[in-house]
Amino acid sequence: MRRATFVVLSVLAACTEPPAAPPNLDVGPPSVRPAGTEPQQPILMDDAFHAFGQSHPGFGGLWMRQDGTLVAGFMGAPTATRDEIARLALDVFGPPARSRRIEFESAAYPFALLYNELKRLVALARPEWLSRFGIDESRGKLTIGAVDEKARKELAAILDPRVPAEIAVEGRVEADQGLSGFYRPLLGGSRAFAPGGCSLGGNASTVTFSDPNWWGAPQYVLTAAHCTSAFGGVTPSNLFQPTSDLAAVEIADPGFLTRGSIGDWRCPSVTQPLCRYSDVAVFLTVGGGVPAYPYPAVAATPNADPSVVSFAWTMIQQWQTPPMGLGVVKTGATTGSTFGVVERTCETVSFLGRWLICVSGAVYGSDGGDSGGAVVGGGVGTQNYHAGIHFGRNSVTGMRWFSPHANITSDFFLNPIQGVLITYTCPNGGTSC
Repeated sequence: MRRATFVVLSVLAACTEPPAAPPNLDVGPPSVRPAGTEPQQPILMDDAFHAFGQSHPGFGGLWMRQDGTLVAGFMGAPTATRDEIARLALDVFGPPARSRRIEFESAAYPFALLYNELKRLVALARPEWLSRFGIDESRGKLTIGAVDEKARKELAAILDPRVPAEIAVEGRVEADQGLSGFYRPLLGGSRAFAPGGCSLGGNASTVTFSDPNWWGAPQYVLTAAHCTSAFGGVTPSNLFQPTSDLAAVEIADPGFLTRGSIGDWRCPSVTQPLCRYSDVAVFLTVGGGVPAYPYPAVAATPNADPSVVSFAWTMIQQWQTPPMGLGVVKTGATTGSTFGVVERTCETVSFLGRWLICVSGAVYGSDGGDSGGAVVGGGVGTQNYHAGIHFGRNSVTGMRWFSPHANITSDFFLNPIQGVLITYTCPNGGTSC
């Protein structure tokens, strides 16, 4: 299989997806990965924290304060240096975590204890009891969503009472299926009139935007995979904008796997292929969809007329896994740009009858049609970076969910490379967001 190079939202990345199909409707399946191309299990945040805790006893996790300071929790005296914490942050969170201030705080429980208990719970619990599960490293406890009161009691009976856990009846995550007008070039955040009527999450190319070959290279856009005509396979779907003008054709949408085939204990499905790491599909732009500039659009204010785009910005880096406490801005075609803070990290959620492993959650505004929109996270000062692709919400808790880059990396074989920092103006016109 030919090896290509993708620039996702102008982020340089390596990709082994099939070569670009010609701009017609016959781009074909498969919905199952070819033999020998199964994904390697990524080093996700919780796994990295658990491994770090094995060599640094008492480690309780790593998160971010509102001012951008990274906080490392330890039971007792820290067993790691600031340099070691800085390397861990860079490995897990990505380039935007570089050169951050680091402080230590007391942790009530070691991360390894929480990790091992969650692993035991997933092995024993019936999948239909769970709506989501994960670890809150900043508060030192398990956080578990149950589909109803009966399921909550069943889960409570399994848990070791010595391990702190918060179990809440939440139901399941729902899809958020305009910047609603016609945009050329295509902009992340604008309406994508695919079968699900969702939003664009950003653009991709085989070369960087500064490369003189940009204009002749294939151009791609990303959106939520559940918005396509087949979630977990290429049928293909056609992306129209605004209504009947063909803008892009689907070329990649990873299939779902079982616990054994994906190689991850967080997949609750042992026999049925129901698990993957992201809700993202890739489209090849055609005709009027080219060129696809590396700009996600930004609505003027939250809930303003989403057909009015005040400005756009370039993304050349990304958070691999956004840390807990990071401020983010989601831009979708229905509610425009809305602000929130990451409150859930590496949580596995039940979504449309399937499981998305180790995704991120934040409380920001969204509604139907925002699925697929770009989520952008704060950097140093006003430097901001792409954080992921929005896919859904929980109506009970108000939590919104998005696929972080580490997960897209796993599903699409992407290996992000550090780029250049770019500054932008906040959606409210200020300098702090």
